[in-house]
Amino acid sequence: MLRALRETLAPCPSVGSVAKEIERLIRARALKPAARVPRRSLARRLRVPAVYVDLALADLAARKLVEIRASGSAVVLDAAARVSAPGLQQAPAIDETSVGAA
Repeated sequence: MLRALRETLAPCPSVGSVAKEIERLIRARALKPAARVPRRSLARRLRVPAVYVDLALADLAARKLVEIRASGSAVVLDAAARVSAPGLQQAPAIDETSVGAA
């Protein structure tokens, strides 16, 4: 019975392919900088579970294409924000001479 069910269901794209599609939409400016990412409509459009979109957005956030806000919403970053947004910069190196001075 499980085999019959698998044969009738359409294959679901991977999380990686969902991330690639969202990245393509960002680069094509279909998702504009500073705009919220429409998670539910993307999931419906791509025919994937909503959790796939969430996982793909987490991957894109690690690559600084989107920012996941405290509210849980995801926002597209523009090229300038990828470099200058607070919290996205690398932490400055710790001065080893000041560590032992305390």
